[in-house]
Amino acid sequence: MPDTYLSDNAGHRVPPHPGLGHPVLGTGQVVTVTTGGEDDTFTVTAGKAYRITGIGCAILVSLTGVTSVAANVEWTAPENAPIIIQVPPGYTTIYCEGDTSTTKIRLVEMAT
Repeated sequence: MPDTYLSDNAGHRVPPHPGLGHPVLGTGQVVTVTTGGEDDTFTVTAGKAYRITGIGCAILVSLTGVTSVAANVEWTAPENAPIIIQVPPGYTTIYCEGDTSTTKIRLVEMAT
């Protein structure tokens, strides 16, 4: 019987739930969503994996900006549900927006 596993956006295996992964201590970043639907950014390192969680809000995440155009690859996550994204070479910013004001979005680097 073949193994069943989850993958991130780059095809790397990830834990069965993003909350079970091993974070790198001291790498947490938090932004406060001042107005729902406005862009926020995180500075990241290309080639690293990150867990992103909308705390009290659903989130839209992109590597090229969250203005929705056909060329963008975007991810969504429901409220309080973490997702893991592998940052490809050449990218140093993760763009995100929450759907609700006065909530937070948390990002943590994952150990690989």
